[in-house]
Amino acid sequence: MARKDDQNSAQFDTGFGAAGGTFGGSAGGAPKSQAAQGGEFSSGFGGGTNAVSQIFRDGGTSPDDKRRKVMMGLILGVAFTIVAASIYYFVFDEGDFAREVPTVATTPAPAPAPASSADTDEKKADAAAKTTDAAEDSVAETEEDEDLEEDEEVVSAPSSSGSYKYNEVGGGPLVSAPAGTAIEVSRMQDFSVMYMTGTTNAAGQLRIPNPPPGKVYWRVAGKPEVTEITIAPPAKLNIGLKIGSSIGATETMQWTADGEVAHFRLEFAGEPSFGNLAHSFSTNKNQLTLSGVNPGNYFVRVGGLNVASGRWEYTRGSSVEIK
Repeated sequence: MARKDDQNSAQFDTGFGAAGGTFGGSAGGAPKSQAAQGGEFSSGFGGGTNAVSQIFRDGGTSPDDKRRKVMMGLILGVAFTIVAASIYYFVFDEGDFAREVPTVATTPAPAPAPASSADTDEKKADAAAKTTDAAEDSVAETEEDEDLEEDEEVVSAPSSSGSYKYNEVGGGPLVSAPAGTAIEVSRMQDFSVMYMTGTTNAAGQLRIPNPPPGKVYWRVAGKPEVTEITIAPPAKLNIGLKIGSSIGATETMQWTADGEVAHFRLEFAGEPSFGNLAHSFSTNKNQLTLSGVNPGNYFVRVGGLNVASGRWEYTRGSSVEIK
């Protein structure tokens, strides 16, 4: 009986092993070890269960997986260190740097040194001198204006007539109207041709520039009233030369003149037209001593430049013998 059971057991094992390997052992035999069972188990189920058994044998992970985990941990650690260092630099170090930037202190400009008494006295003297000069200039201008007004009449509007003596230096007659008044001037009574137009200044005056002798008319623009001004010719010089029939080559010659003369000419010519001058002398005085005039017969005359008219006026030529 015992042999028969052993045979049956052997047959059972063989049959199961053929089908898929022995799972257990004989009923009466000792159980197989874990390793033996595992080996037979793996051989029974093929390659698919082989990987699982490998995992169990290696403790759940392969060496490559461990290395990958270690490398990943190192990378994460380095990244965390970099991020932490950056935060520290920007939050703490940069703030400290900003606080350590030196500030430039502004030094106030030094107060000006007080002027010495000598400088103060000198400035006061300069200011007083300037004031004195300005006052003198003002007085001189006032006197000049008064002299001008003595020589010419200021014609106010409206007025029936006025008069003015022509004077090249004086510049022309003054008309008077309220400041800023538009003035029209003509040499024609009907104002068909304008001589000038202008506006009175702040002093209420306008000068008509040197109208020639005769009549000149002016009016306020847009007004019918017309004022007439008579322009008298300038006074003549009336030069007078007294001379004998013969004089010496070094004679001092004298003459007279009315009005203001810029300068005189003493001329000698061979004919009464004075077209070809033999000698000519110039002076601003009423006398002149001859020099370098050759002896002979001449015609002589004196001329003067009239300041008022701006023209030359001459005496008639006189015959004279130079000895």
